[in-house]
Amino acid sequence: MPDPWVISVAALCYIFGFSAVGEIYRADEERLGATPFERASHLIAFVGFTALIWPVVWLNWEFRMADCQD
Repeated sequence: MPDPWVISVAALCYIFGFSAVGEIYRADEERLGATPFERASHLIAFVGFTALIWPVVWLNWEFRMADCQD
């Protein structure tokens, strides 16, 4: 199992990232002239951010499993 601190950091990054994208999305909706492309770009950025966080958790899991097999 991954270290608890890795899971905690990943979860916090995910929550704060989700909150930040939600605020940006809301602000874009309130702004006149916000295009669907602008809104979609924030969602894509969040998905990309998430894609960067979870490999860290997975790699931590793999390294710990390798240590257990030795």
